[in-house]
Amino acid sequence: MTLKMRPINHKLAVHAQPIWSEDPDDIAFIHSVFTSCSLPYRDLKDTPAYIKTSGRASLTVSSGYVKGADGEPEFVGLPYGPKPRLILAHAFTEAVRRRSPEIPVGESLTAYLRDDLGARIDTRAMRAFREQLRRLAHASIGIEWADPKTGKHVVTNTPPFSKLELWGSGPANQGELWPSSVTLGAEFYESLLSHAVPLDQRAISALQHSARALDIYVWLAHRLHRIKAPTVLSWHALAIQFGGTAKVETKSQMKSFKDEFMKAMIQAMQVYKGAKVEKVRGGLKLYNSPPPVKTIMGKGTELTE
Repeated sequence: MTLKMRPINHKLAVHAQPIWSEDPDDIAFIHSVFTSCSLPYRDLKDTPAYIKTSGRASLTVSSGYVKGADGEPEFVGLPYGPKPRLILAHAFTEAVRRRSPEIPVGESLTAYLRDDLGARIDTRAMRAFREQLRRLAHASIGIEWADPKTGKHVVTNTPPFSKLELWGSGPANQGELWPSSVTLGAEFYESLLSHAVPLDQRAISALQHSARALDIYVWLAHRLHRIKAPTVLSWHALAIQFGGTAKVETKSQMKSFKDEFMKAMIQAMQVYKGAKVEKVRGGLKLYNSPPPVKTIMGKGTELTE
């Protein structure tokens, strides 16, 4: 049961073809909170904090400051767009694979962008990734979700990276350098190990240019196999989760959201073999579907969702 409202993206279909014919052998991981609460889609400029709530989960991202050239505090800005999502996916994946909060980034992130994603790694592209890594490094991330068995579990004001080791030296340019390694905050790392969601790395690569399509894919990967009975989600609920900071109040705004959402949904569906989603009156109907990754082998340990 698939969506049939628009022609498929044929360029994406070329990259997605192996997903439909071969099981994944390269697994990525993301923290489960990021499957329902996403980072901003656009630059929020001077906004100091961003809060996203969806269902039982809540994500708060607060921007940090650095010492400017004049010695005064300089606002760093909030991470946004697809690049910080890709950086976090890489960091989370390496942490889970290595069973260590310390991640060698200097070579591994460049190789990840070049080999796993097939991303451009020219000077301009790397500068953009570096800027988003800088924003992530100076941000504080608050995570809260309600566990139906134990009550609320809260991780507050936790920087995703507690430590960055930079190539080179000098306070004037440290914020612009490519790090040799990063270390996940202790609370964040322990939370990740308990709530890591496995993903098909090929899907992440195929969707790397669309933040919303990445968000929809990881959401479906976490949600669909947990559904026991067909579930209808209203357009209003979907707008709250995937509308970003844009207002979705009028008919015109809702139409604009639906168009953008469905474009991203079609892309996400192209790289999720077995996903069952139907467009119905008033929203979408989700059906129980197999996860994109069924079993993961870690270092001597079998991990299952």
